[in-house]
Amino acid sequence: MLQRMQSLWLLLASAFAILSFQFPFYSGTNKDGVASFKLFPDTHHFMLLLFTILVAVVSLLSIFLFKNRTLQLRFTLLALLLEIILLALYFKEASSFVSGTGTIALTSLLQLFIVVFLLLAVKGIRHDNKIIRDSERLR
Repeated sequence: MLQRMQSLWLLLASAFAILSFQFPFYSGTNKDGVASFKLFPDTHHFMLLLFTILVAVVSLLSIFLFKNRTLQLRFTLLALLLEIILLALYFKEASSFVSGTGTIALTSLLQLFIVVFLLLAVKGIRHDNKIIRDSERLR
């Protein structure tokens, strides 16, 4: 299971999704005038919380589907789609801040790393499928 490189990529994607609960994506002044308000996936931002949990769980579940590569690929692509939706939600929520008073945090790169890790996992799964297909052809 963990001998395959895509398992490591999926584990890192899940870990970074969990880490995003601790680090803000954006900080600034919100529409209510609260200064240094930080954008986290929390109970105030339920959709961010829901999608972050989904990305972490689907990435983690994908690791254990190593015997069924087709299903593992589908779960990984689902996690990638959820992460892209999550990024769009983050930018939508960040636009609700007062313009010119906030900045995107450096830790927002966690979300971009999740996308990269999921893409690398997809590449690894496809590579395994190709190896299996080629070995069956040689028989």
